[in-house]
Amino acid sequence: MKNIAALALYTLMAACVAPYSLPAGKPTASLTFEVSTDSTGITLMKPSYVVSTFEDSSCNSATDGTRLLMIKSTGPKDVAGPVTVAAGDPMTLAITTVEARLFQNRQCSFTTTFTPSAGQAYTVQFASVNQGHGCGMNVLDAAGKQVTHKEPKNSCANTMAGAIRNGGAGIAEPELRAVTAGERFPGPVLNISAPNSEGWKLASDSSSAGMLFGRIGSLPHETFVAAVARIAVPEIQTKEEFLAQVKHDVTRDSPPDKYRNFESTFEYSDQRGYPCVLFKGSAVEVNVKTSTFGRSDMLFQIQALYCRLPNLAKTGFAAMFSHRGGSVVADFDAQARDFIEGVQVPHE
Repeated sequence: MKNIAALALYTLMAACVAPYSLPAGKPTASLTFEVSTDSTGITLMKPSYVVSTFEDSSCNSATDGTRLLMIKSTGPKDVAGPVTVAAGDPMTLAITTVEARLFQNRQCSFTTTFTPSAGQAYTVQFASVNQGHGCGMNVLDAAGKQVTHKEPKNSCANTMAGAIRNGGAGIAEPELRAVTAGERFPGPVLNISAPNSEGWKLASDSSSAGMLFGRIGSLPHETFVAAVARIAVPEIQTKEEFLAQVKHDVTRDSPPDKYRNFESTFEYSDQRGYPCVLFKGSAVEVNVKTSTFGRSDMLFQIQALYCRLPNLAKTGFAAMFSHRGGSVVADFDAQARDFIEGVQVPHE
């Protein structure tokens, strides 16, 4: 499920730009978007994509252009659209992706200008590469041929790091705040307590939507993450359907080329007074970036509780505790259980 720091950023990006408005009386064309990423080191969140339009390749428009489409990724590759746009005039299109890692957010943005022809269908391909450090875009006609286009030196869409070269990345490290063991964060939707041990830092704070905590372990390249996310929950009538949905989502997010020797258990519970599913998992995470030039396989442990909120339709939360390192943490289950128990719906 989602890293809260990046989720808040994605929501902010979406809210700050006006939606695209199709001019009246203009001929139209359609755009289908194929987006992809090769990122493997993301913390609890896959990339999200924002598609914006600008007046021209000089980026003459509002600061952030107009929002054509938002794409919430479900895996390495996603397809969205078709979207109807005006034809006959040049269109400057910018796609920006955001992904979240432990104590770091990465954005990459690419801009291109082309002229859609009336009645034609186009495919826009966007790829984030090199673990979010680069990206590129192609626009293909219905026959699969690259259309004539123009690429500016810099992308029109600003990132968290400001303006960047076209296809470049903006890196941002959120401000961190040390928290005391078990520090409480009450909220209208959830009461959340920090992990009950020393050395944790708060990377994102929005107790109504979720929180993200992180801690560096004592061994080389060892990290701990504790997170709470507000999530969408489809209308599910039975506990069997809820359990099956969680299993499906976890399996989808755990591809065998990334997680080897994956072991998992799922348990339904309504002890809290509302439906929940507890997921416990362990695996060897393959080819994790551990330094500028180094990669290594790492042991990964996780516990996550997925629950439907009792008073909000189609809304739930996920409380997650994970460890990545060179060896198994013997008391991991106790640490995870303690953190998850500290996430509670307020009593009326």
